[in-house]
This record gives sequence, structure tokens and C-alpha cells, in this order.
Amino acid sequence: MGIKNTVNKQLVAQRFKAARPTYDAEAKVQFHIAERLSRELDLFYPGKHFESVLEVGCGTGVLTARLDSTLDIEKWTFNDLDESLPLSSNICLRNPHRICYISGDAEQIDLGRGYDMIVSASTMQWFTQPKLFLQSLPGRLNKQGILLISTFGKNNLHEVRTLTGHGLQYCGVEDLHKWLSMSFSRVKVLEEHVTFAFETGRQVLEHLKKTGVGAAPGPQERWTPGRMKRFCKDYAEIYGTDAGFLPLTYHPVYLLAQL
Repeated sequence: MGIKNTVNKQLVAQRFKAARPTYDAEAKVQFHIAERLSRELDLFYPGKHFESVLEVGCGTGVLTARLDSTLDIEKWTFNDLDESLPLSSNICLRNPHRICYISGDAEQIDLGRGYDMIVSASTMQWFTQPKLFLQSLPGRLNKQGILLISTFGKNNLHEVRTLTGHGLQYCGVEDLHKWLSMSFSRVKVLEEHVTFAFETGRQVLEHLKKTGVGAAPGPQERWTPGRMKRFCKDYAEIYGTDAGFLPLTYHPVYLLAQL
């Protein structure tokens, strides 16, 4: 059985839309993830030409730009919750691609078929039923099609999740490998931990807000002065280092598969 998250998709879309002006400057881990996905694809699959690629949760185009700089892609199909969000950074694709947009919840809408590759970065953790989503993808790929996805593992943002009592349920690496192996002939699942340093707990929350994540995936909570003070105090006491900084841990998981 896969996990089942309770996610307010409308709130998720609102948060990311509000963070659009600050996202690219603050989303260091997302740029790191896009770079890592590109490198791992080079190792996993030698081909550079793809006739048709679907990107789920394209956002401001962080992964789009990275892949477009190294691959020969004839047609991009972009999906995102908010129709006004895709590629808001106005990146310039190398070639005059055929471009198609499919706006809406990727778990609910028809994303089409006949893709040589399906890619997605830092999106699947927001899905209510990630197992069912992964199981739907083989039918959308051409023969020997490629899957290139990043999500997050169980240690993701564990400092904030522990102190607030809120957070997403993340899939285990073993489960992700098992689910993919049911349909794909080649599967590679990798994980890493990336830690960023902040001076205060307030800075941690500001960082999350600027990337559209927020402190919790549920209903917006009111950060009263007293609650903020307790959060910052507890963060420093529990997670503060001898060097005087506060860590925030990301736990990226990379999924590569071929039919």
C-alpha cells in the first residue's frame, strides 16, 4: 500500500504563485536537484534526442532550462497546477520547439500519451497518492521510454516538521524502487542529504516561504509573536551547532527508469 497525503492543492498553488518573484533566487536546492537529474540521466541513458517530453510540475522552468541546454528535444509538453505559472522565468529554449501546456492537477487530468520521456522535479511529494501516479506513467510512455523524476525522502525538512508537528508523508526509497520495478525493465533510485545553514529559525521560515513551501502543507497557521519566539528558541536549542548556525535538511530522491 502506498502512502496517502491530505494536501490542499489550492493552497499549494497559491503559495507557489505568491513565491514566484523570489523563487529562482531562493530555490538553491531545486537548482542543485535539476543539475543532479541531468547528470544522472547522462549516466543512465546515452541518447540525447527526444521527440516528445512531458514535464509534470514545470514551475518556473528550473529543470526545463537544465535539460534543454544539453538535450535535443523536438516537443515539450508542460504541466502545472496554475496555468499562469509555467515558465514564469521566461527562459529561452534553444530551439523553436513545439510547445503544449496542460494545466491542472496531474493526479486528476489526462496528461496525454506517446512521450519519449517524462520528467518532474520536486513535485511528486505534493501528490495525494504518489504510488498511483507512478503506476500511471508507463502507459504514457513510448516503447523504451524514460522516466526522470525527483521527489523527497523521509528526512526532508525534519527539523521544521518536528518543531511544528506538521509535514508531508514521504515515500520510502525501497517502496519507490519496488513500485517502479513492477513496470520498468531498468530502475535506478538514488538519495542524498543536502543541508543549508541559517542564523535564526525565522530565516528558515522565510526561506521556505520564498520557495512556496511554507512551514506546513496543511491550512495556513497564524504565527503569533509568542509562537514564533518559541519556535526560534526550540530550533536553536535542539538543532543549533557548535559553529553557531541552524541546519535545514533536504532529502532529495532521484528516480530513473526505462521501459
